[in-house]
Amino acid sequence: MTRKLSLSQHIIQFCRFLRQHEYPLSPSEEVDALNALRTIPWHDGKYFKQSLRAVLVKNVQQLRRFDDLYTQYWTELSRAEDAKLRDGEPEKRKTPPQKKAPSIKVIKN
Repeated sequence: MTRKLSLSQHIIQFCRFLRQHEYPLSPSEEVDALNALRTIPWHDGKYFKQSLRAVLVKNVQQLRRFDDLYTQYWTELSRAEDAKLRDGEPEKRKTPPQKKAPSIKVIKN
């Protein structure tokens, strides 16, 4: 069973991610971001990103970090979704993945 989040849920998660990186966002900014996306062609990544930046960035320090955090969040999200798709399609695997034996480190003094 694959669990997919709606775009709204992804925006809320992105706002939480920004909060973890010292962006003091309230639920009001989350609503503003969601409303802004209703007015643009959000399938166009340029407008999508610019809309979020306009609503969620409040100062120069945040502006300097936004592009990197945006890329980091959405790239990780894409990787996670790709991994779920791969894991959810066992019929494509010919043999189950084998676990490697744990390696033992020897510490010498």
